[in-house]
Formats: sequence, structure tokens, C-alpha cells
Amino acid sequence: MKPLYVIVHEHCIEQDLGNPNLCADDWENYALVLGELSRIKNEEDYRELNEGDPKSIPYQIPSEQPVLVCGSYGEFCVRVHVNKLQQEGYDASVHHDGTAYLLTDDFTSLF
Repeated sequence: MKPLYVIVHEHCIEQDLGNPNLCADDWENYALVLGELSRIKNEEDYRELNEGDPKSIPYQIPSEQPVLVCGSYGEFCVRVHVNKLQQEGYDASVHHDGTAYLLTDDFTSLF
């Protein structure tokens, strides 16, 4: 069975691309992630969780369907959503190619 992709907080990546404090490596990584998210939207079965709590599951998933979670940020909302899905008994994991990570040590400058 093909996985269901869940895209979490994609708008945060788009906002960060315009941040002058974002280094070139981060910018390139985020652009690649947005490309993968675009591919998912065009080719895969997906749901979006752009607003709201990543601890919620506001969509239906067949219990046997694997779930790949991506979006922003891998260390925070994506990981929280994967953990929630796993707690509810779903086969969930992070889709790393579609996930933005905070690559800078001083990530507070991004907010």
C-alpha cells in the first residue's frame, strides 16, 4: 500500500526563505524541501496540517496505511506529529527529503 504523506506547517518554510538571517546552505536546503513538497502534492496521496496543533490528527487515515510526515521543522512539529500518530497505533515516520530542519545553531534568529 502506498503511504499517505502529511505535510506539517509548510508555510513556515516559505516564510523563512525570505529571512535575511538565513544562511545560503539553509536557503538551498529549504528550496529543495519545497520542491519535494510540490512533488508530493502532484504525485502522492497527502493531507496538510498547516494550521493547528501537531498533537492533533484532523484527518482520516486507514489504519493499515503507512504515514510519512514532512514539512517544518523536523526537530519540532514534524517529530511531534509522528509521535502522536505512533501513539495512536499508526505506522508513521519522518520523510526526510520533504522535511526542513533548523540547520543553524542560532535558530532563534529565524523567528
